[in-house]
Amino acid sequence: MAAYDKQHLYASERAVFTPGAHGTSLTVSGIDVALSVCYDANFPEHAAAAAADGATLYVNSGAYFPGGADRRDLHYAARALDNGIYVLFSGLVGAPSNFIGGSAIFNPLGRRIAHVSTREGIAVADIDPNVVAAARDEQRMWSDRRGSLGHRQRQPLTPS
Repeated sequence: MAAYDKQHLYASERAVFTPGAHGTSLTVSGIDVALSVCYDANFPEHAAAAAADGATLYVNSGAYFPGGADRRDLHYAARALDNGIYVLFSGLVGAPSNFIGGSAIFNPLGRRIAHVSTREGIAVADIDPNVVAAARDEQRMWSDRRGSLGHRQRQPLTPS
């Protein structure tokens, strides 16, 4: 049994829950699958860590409020493109907050390849590790990534 720790808490969750310390991956039919829950996928480094650990597919179940469809679709397409992996989003629908659903699957180039056009349904797509390898080879962002970068140095501005 695999247990997943949700690592990023939305504002309303912080009073009740404590963020977890680790993610979880599992292998399903030879596909390395990384798990995430809701707000976790809003952080690019979360999917990047999954990809660095060998994930072919990044799966997220989450809830978006009315008006959030554009942001939802952008987040998951970006996680796929930035990391050259498939991303599957399973969107909650309905109560208690009129969640808008939007389940979809994005390919490693960030293109939506399957989606639920109604509020409820199932999105299905083939997941091919060879497509991940080809996308990473073609897009080069993954192999050209410099993991040591990212820490900024503060430089004082001097008036001229």
